[in-house]
Amino acid sequence: MSPDKQTELVGVAEEMLLDVIRDESLIPFHKEYLGQYVCLGWAKSKAGGEDLSEAVNRANFVEACQRVNARFLSFEAKPHNFMNSDSFWGVHLSPRPDQEWVDVLREVHGTTAGDPARVLTYSATQMMERVESGEFTRGFLSEQSVRHRIRRFGYRGFDDVIRELEVKCGLKLGVEKKLDTKAKYRRQMLKFRVVSRSDVPPSLCPQAPNPVFRYSGEPAGVHLAFKRFLQQQLIELGSTGVESLRLWAFDSWKSYWRCFPDRGNGEGKYPNGLGDLLQGCVVHPKVKLEWNLGGHDYVWTVNCSVSRPWSAVLAEIQGALAEPDVIAKYGLSAEAANLLRWVFDQPKASLLLGCTPILEDAIRKNQVRLSDEWPAENLPALIDLLCDEVTRRTPFNLKPIPWKTTYSGTQTRVRVTGANTSKPDIVDQVSDWLGSKGVERSRTEVRDALERLVR
Repeated sequence: MSPDKQTELVGVAEEMLLDVIRDESLIPFHKEYLGQYVCLGWAKSKAGGEDLSEAVNRANFVEACQRVNARFLSFEAKPHNFMNSDSFWGVHLSPRPDQEWVDVLREVHGTTAGDPARVLTYSATQMMERVESGEFTRGFLSEQSVRHRIRRFGYRGFDDVIRELEVKCGLKLGVEKKLDTKAKYRRQMLKFRVVSRSDVPPSLCPQAPNPVFRYSGEPAGVHLAFKRFLQQQLIELGSTGVESLRLWAFDSWKSYWRCFPDRGNGEGKYPNGLGDLLQGCVVHPKVKLEWNLGGHDYVWTVNCSVSRPWSAVLAEIQGALAEPDVIAKYGLSAEAANLLRWVFDQPKASLLLGCTPILEDAIRKNQVRLSDEWPAENLPALIDLLCDEVTRRTPFNLKPIPWKTTYSGTQTRVRVTGANTSKPDIVDQVSDWLGSKGVERSRTEVRDALERLVR
């Protein structure tokens, strides 16, 4: 192959790669992998229309990635092969350090593109044009025809395209579907309609206080720390009505990490993401946490709604913060304390003959955080030990009850039988005796002294 032809093929591969980067949906929180595949057989020679499906190969694509990386400073493109074929190549795109997706959009589309965060992908642009012209709204079209006209190949649906138009342009679309049974082969038929239209584009990122959560203790204690952190933030906001409060709103990874700088896998870090922390958090029985943290959401938000006036709820939250935690009050381990807090947070309506909901479900949803070092097959033994620890050290009786389910085998409910008055705590007895002698000592000091005696 002549050098001129080779150069032309590399140029075609480079333009293909840039088309993919421009056309794919660069949502700030989307995975950095672009698309399912890039079929090099789609490429046509710009000069004579020659089919380059066989001529454009791995070497051309790899060199095109190198040229793109040298040309742009905001991201790095790495080639990736699909199905072990020279006809299918994808690109793994990731922003460079200190860069965000909006920087990638700004550089790829140029400064003349207006607000880079509102640049539409090719599919969204074609969808809007064909809806405006009435092509997609006059009657039903086959799904395959719609995919071809907006270049929506593969098995992905149209939800993210519709969402993109709503977020970036204020154009909300609805879709009506029906199955064509009269055709030789059954096919899905689609018809779009305009639900609403806004002359002023909606705000991409609403205002929020975005408090910074810092934690450097044991991973098992991060849920309690996060719960108390949320309670303190609600008290600082000081609302009195029943309106919903927005705590966080993120439009990029950088803004997210700015609020959670201690998350990670190193020493002094906690591995839990924001979604995991929110799932296991009960700020107050009357407070409901709501969040949108999906991979296709343009903005991540965390809101708090309440069923009673905030003035009454915040007063109860302040009283709960003033009480000592169960770890300091009873000397429990972090895992046992997490179990006892979960039991306290269960509403009476969810109890079945004094038994909590299935504990394994709560563990899976991170509502009860246990040690990751304990083997999963011996989880029932760990539950027995934790219930025994709570029963010995606190005035509460917890008893694990085996519970058979249809699909998951035998699981566990925890029966709460009330105060443990038959076996008074030795720490309380010694504390009362010291008080009768005029000596004031905290429970922690008494417990530490007793433990030193039995060593």
